[in-house]
This record gives sequence, structure tokens and C-alpha cells, in this order.
Amino acid sequence: MEKAVRFVFLLVSKSSAILLLVLSVASSTFANSATWKMSPATGEWNHAANWIPATIPDGPSDTATFASSSITNVYLSGGIEVNAIIFSAGASAFTVNVNPPSTQFQLFITGTGITNNSGTTQNFVTGNDAGGAVGEIIFRNNATAGTETVFTNKGGVFPGATGAGGIVRFDDRSTADHAIFSNQPGAVIGWRRQHLLWSRFDGG
Repeated sequence: MEKAVRFVFLLVSKSSAILLLVLSVASSTFANSATWKMSPATGEWNHAANWIPATIPDGPSDTATFASSSITNVYLSGGIEVNAIIFSAGASAFTVNVNPPSTQFQLFITGTGITNNSGTTQNFVTGNDAGGAVGEIIFRNNATAGTETVFTNKGGVFPGATGAGGIVRFDDRSTADHAIFSNQPGAVIGWRRQHLLWSRFDGG
């Protein structure tokens, strides 16, 4: 009888350990997925306090969700990677800015891509700074740019004869879907004369 009790206890213990492990793996899969707050403190993506839960969506399995919010002008202050960006039904009209303050960085979208269920146009803007650092949005794997989304690649004014404006790039099997792209000119100053430099759009 004692052996039977020990066997049952051992079996239950192992089952509990396996279940705990499975739950742990499942919960960590979307560990940093979060929803933009209705009343965030700032527009900075890279600030955990602006999200619910208080964590920054920045990982290949993470999803950033946007709904209704008092701050809709969102900006990156460093590189970010997400699996998906979702605009929920009835979400506010957002503008996500990838404009580097001093160093070049990217927004990588590497999973399902952008899903816009809001019923309104959602905007993404890339640009550069005075030092020539360029902001990029890069789609990879099977990511799509979504529908009712507009991407604006801004040029910029910076010294020297080299450089470019913001970039949107599609790698692997990623697609532009039904997105709209606007490439704006920028001025390059410091050469023999002022030139217009069109910001680049590197399609895949």
C-alpha cells in the first residue's frame, strides 16, 4: 500500500512538473506583448510605463497592440523587433515614427506583420537626422504591411554629399500588401551646390 501511494505521488509530481513547464513555456512565448495605454505618459515606444502590462514589445514573438489612446504620435528611441503590430477595432489614428535622434536604428517586423482592424488609416514615418543616421522599417519572413496603412519616407538636410532619407524594406517573402508609400525629397547641403536627394524605397 505504501509503495502504491509513493508511486501515485511520484506520478502526480512528475505530471505537475510537466504541466508547470508547459505553462511556463506558453506564458513566456508572448512575455513582452503589450497594449499601448489609453493615457500613456509619453509617446515613446521604448518606455515600459506606456504599455499594459508595463513591458516593451521588443522580441520576435512579441505583438504590439494599439487601441484608443490620448497620445497617438508614437516614436522609437532605439531599435525594436516585433512579430506583429495590431490596430484594434475602433483604434485611434496613430503615427509611428522611426526617426533616429543620433544613431541609426530599425523597426523590424518579422512575423505576421501589420493588421489594421481600426477602420481608419494608420501611418508610419521614417526619416534621418542632421548627422545622416537613417531610420528603417524592415519587413522579414512572411510579414505584410497591411491595409489602410501609409508609409512616408522622409528625406533630410545633412552635411556632405552622401546619405539618404528614411527606408522601408521588404526581405524574404514579406509583402507590401495594400499599403501606400510616399517618398519625399530631402536636401543634401555641403557639396558644391544644393541638390535634391529622393528618399529611398527598397522594395522586395
